[in-house]
Amino acid sequence: QGIQTFKNGRQRKILLRYEVNEKVSPGQIDFLFYENSYDNLIGKREGIFELLSDNVLRFAINYDTANLKRPKMFNDSRELGILVRKDHELKVTGCDRYKNGKFKYVDVFFGTILIERHDDIQVQTDSNDNRIKFKVKWLSDCSYEVTPIEVFYNNVLVTNPPVQVLTVDMIAIKSNSYVYVTTLQDSNIHLAGELIQIQN
Repeated sequence: QGIQTFKNGRQRKILLRYEVNEKVSPGQIDFLFYENSYDNLIGKREGIFELLSDNVLRFAINYDTANLKRPKMFNDSRELGILVRKDHELKVTGCDRYKNGKFKYVDVFFGTILIERHDDIQVQTDSNDNRIKFKVKWLSDCSYEVTPIEVFYNNVLVTNPPVQVLTVDMIAIKSNSYVYVTTLQDSNIHLAGELIQIQN
């Protein structure tokens, strides 16, 4: 729940409830917005979700079906978000085996990305051969920072690319992959995904 403040100073209490339809693939999720109580529905946003693990659900909201104004910062019709069960975060073990290796990232939102990480260097390549080299700093067994140090776009070196430090937390370990949440530096933007190891 939260408080919405209008320009004239008036405030109202906003409540959020979400409903998940697991019969649809990858899944349909509806976000319902209420004013002051759950008896007064004021808005609805439809979207889709992907269950990354038993403690992480990633969703995308489709603004085309919302009766709320679409923020100018989004160039797409979807806003991405994640829901994480906090009670699982302290139980993560076995992250060491994923500190180095080759990984593949495939999902319904971003397509395919290949990642190769050795010691303190990580190279990320997408399906269009755009490439980013990162400096890796491990903060703990299951948490690390990546800072871009070299960016190639259409095989051309980008001069003075924006430096955005990303903090990555491994929050679920599987037999050949791990689920992570990435946080952008100095922001409340979080992205979730799963890296599948293709070579250690």
